[in-house]
Amino acid sequence: MSLSISQLIEITCSKCNTIFQSEVWFVVDILEQPDLVDLIVHGDINLFKCPKCNFQKNIESPLILYRPDSLPKLILSVRGTQLSGDEQELIEAIIDQLKNKMRDGWNDDWLGEMPVVEMNLLPMLLTKGFGAVQLEYMKRNFVGPMDGAPKLIFEILENLPTEEKESFVAGLSKVNNSDEFLEYLNKFPKINQVIDSEIERSILEITHKLGPLADKAAELFRSYQGTKDTNALSQAISAWADVVTHPLFGNLSSDEKAYMLNDAGVALRSRFDEFNEVEDLYQSIKLFENGVDLSTEESTVFSALFSNLGPALFERFKIGGKKDDLDRAITTLNKAVELAGSIKLENISLLINLGVCLSDRFDYFGQKDDLIASIQNYKMAEKVLPMDHVYYPAILCNLGSSLMRQVETEKEPHVLNEAISYLQRADELTPQGSSFLGEVLLNLGLGYSIRFELLELVKE
Repeated sequence: MSLSISQLIEITCSKCNTIFQSEVWFVVDILEQPDLVDLIVHGDINLFKCPKCNFQKNIESPLILYRPDSLPKLILSVRGTQLSGDEQELIEAIIDQLKNKMRDGWNDDWLGEMPVVEMNLLPMLLTKGFGAVQLEYMKRNFVGPMDGAPKLIFEILENLPTEEKESFVAGLSKVNNSDEFLEYLNKFPKINQVIDSEIERSILEITHKLGPLADKAAELFRSYQGTKDTNALSQAISAWADVVTHPLFGNLSSDEKAYMLNDAGVALRSRFDEFNEVEDLYQSIKLFENGVDLSTEESTVFSALFSNLGPALFERFKIGGKKDDLDRAITTLNKAVELAGSIKLENISLLINLGVCLSDRFDYFGQKDDLIASIQNYKMAEKVLPMDHVYYPAILCNLGSSLMRQVETEKEPHVLNEAISYLQRADELTPQGSSFLGEVLLNLGLGYSIRFELLELVKE
């Protein structure tokens, strides 16, 4: 005898307002009614069809699966994540009907063991078993990146025979961390052996196939850096593309992937600097962003990704003019400075790039705080750089020019004198023919003119 339970209900079509009756299933006995199981698998259970306009829609009602030959015996399925008071009352009424129908065959313990499964996971449950659904929930709740060993372990568990899978998954609800998982795994030596051998095989495969590709890409890029041979650069980019699109790339740890994405992004950014191909810039940004998503602050590549992403976003702002790119460039570079801790000569470009971004945002959008912040960054950079450094005259120029912008808004004599002092030093140290010498002389002349007006110094 089938223990399935249904009821005819009156429905008003939401499209044409036709009133008609449709059968709604509340309990499905999966052994006795395979036709209903087939409807569930195809998402057609409790699907009504208007006899007048043919409009179709699933009736959102709780559904209980009765599985006489499996554990748990009862599975409750709902469409939402939380039950309303009306739904709770309906479920209690359905269970009472099922109790009356089963009589002595009913067991109250089933209610305490009855899990709640989302309606959209029922096809997986009925075709692959309850263990597959439990694994799906485990994957959703997994803390950390789903790659490398965790990804491989889940793939192995998902491909186990149904009975073996359900036996393994049954006790996982009591496992709370990775140490407890390893201890639990020891109770299943056959599965443990498969996992160990697959991880070892994966490591060997990566070492022999992906490792040489990555080494080749890095070597080609080093060759470009030493010789400026753009053919070597293009070959490096092609090699990095082979690495990040390789089927084995997904088996790497998040940290390893982040390193490779950063190196591939740097190569693309270098080609953009050589040929000004916008697509190279956009691809490099995407790789840096993906790397940031994969890495954590504990990773040594995390700071490098932010240091590279910020200037790339600023370049995209200069091309497209989108304020969001400029805002993100500043946020990203601020984070890079924070991660760097103390600024030294090797990472001085962070302060310079941040100062330029802030100065540009002031020029475009007039936020005074940006101008003050850019001046502070230039001053910190000026203190770190030795006077004979190639960037030193440019820093003096940027600092003097930013101070002149402040003079234009505030007309403060002490700020004006400070700006002129920096610009005079920039004029002395800037080689003839330099690209920014004109800006130095223009701002210096403007400074003299304003100081004459403010202080009436005829000498000037």
